[in-house]
Amino acid sequence: MSAQSRLRWSPFKRPEAIEPPPPSEFSHDGLPTYDLDQRFYPDRRIVGLHILAYVIPSILLGALLAYSLAPSIFRRVPTDLTRTRVLLDALHKPGARPEVAVLGSSIAMNGVDARRLRSDLPGQPLVYNLSSPQQSLAESLLYYQNLPSSVKVVVDVVITETLQPPHPHSPCIDPNTFNAFYMYGYRPKPSTVQTLSTDCGRPTHDLLTESRLEQTFNSRWALHQWADSVVFRKIQKNAGANRVVNDLYFPAFLPQVTPAQQEVQFRQFNTPAPDVGYSLSPENRALIRSAAEINARAGRRFVVVFAPLHPRMQRFYGPKYLADLQRLATSSDLGPNTSVVDLTTLLSADQFVDRLHANADGASRLTDAIAAGLPGVR
Repeated sequence: MSAQSRLRWSPFKRPEAIEPPPPSEFSHDGLPTYDLDQRFYPDRRIVGLHILAYVIPSILLGALLAYSLAPSIFRRVPTDLTRTRVLLDALHKPGARPEVAVLGSSIAMNGVDARRLRSDLPGQPLVYNLSSPQQSLAESLLYYQNLPSSVKVVVDVVITETLQPPHPHSPCIDPNTFNAFYMYGYRPKPSTVQTLSTDCGRPTHDLLTESRLEQTFNSRWALHQWADSVVFRKIQKNAGANRVVNDLYFPAFLPQVTPAQQEVQFRQFNTPAPDVGYSLSPENRALIRSAAEINARAGRRFVVVFAPLHPRMQRFYGPKYLADLQRLATSSDLGPNTSVVDLTTLLSADQFVDRLHANADGASRLTDAIAAGLPGVR
C-alpha cells in the first residue's frame, strides 16, 4: 500500500484502502482535505440502522428485566407499608396456627396486647395482632382470604370517627396500599373483588382488577418514598421502629405527648359539636355485614370493637352520639353474624398517649375488656 493510501473506516466493514483525493482537493499548504461525511461515513444511514438494531433490543431487554425484578426489589425497599409484607408473610409461614386474629389501625397496634389477650382467654389460644397504620375496614377484609384455617375468631378494632362515607370517586382502599399488597404477592380472589366492588363501587373494582403491568408501573412510588425518606432510614435503626414493622403481638410505638402537644391536638375540638348523633355510612355498614358473612362461611366468629374515645372527644360529640353508638352495638343493624363490643367510654383521660391512642395502662385495660367480650371463646 502506497504512503498516500488512506483507510476507509466503518464499524461494520473490514478496512479497505482508498485512493488519495485528486489534486484539486489539496489545500493551499499541500495537505489533502476531506469531506468527512462523504469519505469516512458514506453509509451513515446503514450505520444508524445497525445502531438502532442494537439499542432498541437493549432497551426492551432492560425494561423486561426491570419488570421481572420489580417484585423482588419492592420487597427490599423500606416504606411506610413494609408491615404489610410482614403480615402477609406471617400468614403464609408454615406452622403458623393462630386462633384469634386482631385487625385494625394504629388504634389496635397501640391498644391490643396479643400476648396478654392470649393469657386472658381459656386454653390460651395463639393470638396475632395483624393491625397496621391507617388500616381501614376494606383493607382488613383483604386479609380474610389469607387467614389460616386455624383462626376461629376475627376481631376488628374500629374507631367510629373514621366510619364516614368515602369520597364518591375514590376507592375504599388507598391505591398505594393495594399496590403494596400486590407487589408483595397478594392476589385478590374473585369473591374478594366482588364483595369490595359491590360494597365500595366502581373505583374500588377498577383498582383491584388492574393488570400486573399497571401495578408494576404504579409501584414506582415506593422508590420515590425510599429516596426521599432520609429520616425514615435513620428511624429504621431504632429498635422501636423495628417493633412497629415486625411485631405480631403488641406493635405499640407512640410515646406520650406533652400537655402542650395535647392541647394543640384538641384545639379544634374545644367547642362542642352540634349533638346530631351518630350515623354509620352505608358503605361501612355494608363492609361490616360482608365481613361477618365471609367469616361465618369460613367458620369464624366476627367481632367489631368500637375503640375508646378520649373523654374530651366524648364531650365534643355529645350524649346523643354516644347513645347512638350504644344502640348500634346492641341492634342487629350490622347483621346477624356480627358481635359488637362497645368500648367507647372505657378509658379515662390519663390512659391515652394522645387524642386517639391508648398508653400502656390503657392498652392493658382495653385488652382485658376485649377478652371479656369475645363470644365463642370464653
